Amino acid sequence: MLISWKGKRTGIGEINIPANEIEVDDWVRWKCRYGCRGYGKHLTCPPYTPTPEETRKLIKGYEKALIARFEDVQPNLDVPPRHLTNFPFDHKVRKG
Repeated sequence: MLISWKGKRTGIGEINIPANEIEVDDWVRWKCRYGCRGYGKHLTCPPYTPTPEETRKLIKGYEKALIARFEDVQPNLDVPPRHLTNFPFDHKVRKG
């Protein structure tokens, strides 16, 4: 697993940035609504999650943030597809 920041691979570790540098865009919620079959089916996804405006207000309460991006994450093929609401890895899930 690697953590990348501004296009640079830094290995495993922490990246602390000022919280006021985090941008929350409105399009993200639209991407979920019209681009994901799991929309509205998980409490951790829109429409149940905070709105972009609520997220901006939350971030303003912090001085620093820890941002992590995980690359090369593979699906857990031991979980049967019927247990998944959203099949993010349809093309790789084995039949069974």
